[in-house]
Amino acid sequence: MSYYKNIARIGFSILVFAGIVGSQFYFDAIKSRQPRVPLLLIPAPVMRSADLGLHSATAAFFWVGVIQRFVTLSADRLNGLAAHIRIVNGLDPKFSYPYAFAALVLPAGDHADEAVQIAKAGLEHADPDWQIPYYLAVDYHIYLKDRKNAAIYMNIAASTPGAPANVKYVAATYGNRQDLREQTRAIWVSIYENSKDEIAQQQAEAHIKHIDILDFLEKAAKLFKERTGQYPKTLDELVTQKILKAIPSDPLGLPYDTKGDGKVFSKFEQ
Repeated sequence: MSYYKNIARIGFSILVFAGIVGSQFYFDAIKSRQPRVPLLLIPAPVMRSADLGLHSATAAFFWVGVIQRFVTLSADRLNGLAAHIRIVNGLDPKFSYPYAFAALVLPAGDHADEAVQIAKAGLEHADPDWQIPYYLAVDYHIYLKDRKNAAIYMNIAASTPGAPANVKYVAATYGNRQDLREQTRAIWVSIYENSKDEIAQQQAEAHIKHIDILDFLEKAAKLFKERTGQYPKTLDELVTQKILKAIPSDPLGLPYDTKGDGKVFSKFEQ
């Protein structure tokens, strides 16, 4: 009898999830035609009351839908992502990866403060996962420019069971490198090499390429000075003087700039 009850519970949970996903797609279709229609968000307590106790399974199902939705969104449309992640972790507070995912991707849409709040909630409630404090350290290091807190969460990540060796190394050497850009690159390389999530790897790869282009442009500015006796006042001069055929496009969609001192920067380094 218990076997059939479990089958019924699972079936009902799937029906609930299908209804949620179907409703979301319906509202998404309306939203594409009428942008002012809000996203359909069912509060976690309501979903918990309807999933017959299968909170973790429902959270996992809902998370798949969230990931699929994120893949179709550009960075400037991340406004609803935090609310979706909160629903997932309201269903299953121990589900660790949504917290880490929030810390990694939300700052790209200028939601660094929300990312920090969600990641800290993950440290309090989720199963131990080195990615949560490590990505939180990234938020402090890159977006909030708070190296003190970045070092704190680097150390927490390094002491979390399962932390990879090069994550521990980056944490142990954090703050010891004179070149801040080199430090940032090492962080992203460690994420690229250790994350099993494709989106996280893509994010890390884009940041690594971003840093490599900055270095490339600075080398071009140095060559410009060797030819003209001064650094370019704008990056466009690298093209007009035929040092470069064109300024490379940035994988993060950010503009590059220079102050005429040979240094090239983006908003992450200002």
